[in-house]
Amino acid sequence: MKSAQCLSVLLSLAILAGAIPARSNRPLKIPLQRRSRNARNSTSVQSATGERYLGAQKVANSISYVYAKYANTFAAYERNTGSRHPLDTWRRSSSPGLSRRATSKTVPLTNEDQELWYGSLTIGTPPQDFTVDFDTGSSDLWVPDVPCPVTCSGHRTYDPSKSSTSQGRYRLFTLEYGSGETIGAQYEDRVVIADQTFGSALFMSPQFSSQNYKPDGLSGLGFSEISDLDGPTLMENLKESGQLPRFLFSFKLSDTAGQSELTVGDADYAAFKNETLVSVPVTVKGYWQVVLGGISSPSHEIAQSVNFPAIIDTGTTLIMAPREIVDDYFSGIPGSNCMTTDGTCTVPCATINGTAPVFRFGERDFRVSPATWNLGPYTVGSSDCIAGLGVFEEPFVIVGDVFLRNVYSMFNFSDPPSVQFAELV
Repeated sequence: MKSAQCLSVLLSLAILAGAIPARSNRPLKIPLQRRSRNARNSTSVQSATGERYLGAQKVANSISYVYAKYANTFAAYERNTGSRHPLDTWRRSSSPGLSRRATSKTVPLTNEDQELWYGSLTIGTPPQDFTVDFDTGSSDLWVPDVPCPVTCSGHRTYDPSKSSTSQGRYRLFTLEYGSGETIGAQYEDRVVIADQTFGSALFMSPQFSSQNYKPDGLSGLGFSEISDLDGPTLMENLKESGQLPRFLFSFKLSDTAGQSELTVGDADYAAFKNETLVSVPVTVKGYWQVVLGGISSPSHEIAQSVNFPAIIDTGTTLIMAPREIVDDYFSGIPGSNCMTTDGTCTVPCATINGTAPVFRFGERDFRVSPATWNLGPYTVGSSDCIAGLGVFEEPFVIVGDVFLRNVYSMFNFSDPPSVQFAELV
């Protein structure tokens, strides 16, 4: 029998009629911090010797998390739209990827070792403050509820009795997470500057204790098609409420403390070089899915990557690609090796900084820096370092943190929606 290690509260975001605050027409800027999901054992910045060190196990855990996350969101897409996502091949074939690693509801949201970007938002009237992981690869919002037991200790919890705008929906939700379950209640309340329906967690598994998971919750920034609850998302509500000057959000992700920021409703035009701006349309609503123009290694362009489907995902650490693309990429790099067991790839530490890729979107190339490409030694003291490109046994590329820290990214809900990239100043 599964244990009730119930965690998350997922938001299906719907505006409360007649309760929308006055139009602000100003963008909302949210400072971001970067932290390993395992707050207690974060070794993602430096090892004891002072070198950057993420470690083989953390990278492998990150890859496993990606498989489970996409298994869950593909299943949500099918429930919400009545058809399978065009990229969802794992249940229709003997694909060794998602089908081997995860079922439709095995989502280890408590992936302790994946790095994340988190900032603050408020829920309720008067506002109750929370920190959340902002993730463009999912679409639900959850925070802990007041009745949550001891594992919520150290996290801020949502108290509907202290919010004059809270409305209970008298609905429970249950989701399976690996060996346990998530059970929560749904509410409607004001989130940031829009009214939302959301669930709040009645139980959280020990992996979500404040020692293991730094933020209070998670805020998905994808489309409602991949939401686990039927309803518009936070960003879609903000878009429909007319409270923002522009229907977009944008990220600047930086390793420098105090320099990372999420802007909701516009962009920070001083943060990027306008002449380098390129726009690529979203091809299938659900994820921020676009067409990748191609990937080039220092020696050659990867033919299989040209005009290839790609999902832009701030909630994924690495760049993930099908094995044929990854194998071709590393084929010209002496001493490189890609593990068949977990999908991580290594390059000799002495040469890895010269092996970073170039990505093409639209008509422009964007270079990945050695600082984001080199994830540090495979194990402490190893002469091989982990590269920021890993194997994903599915027919699309996931463009994660390794790339996104090199660009300014904008996610536009215009019709049609699009993603824009530009070089940082």
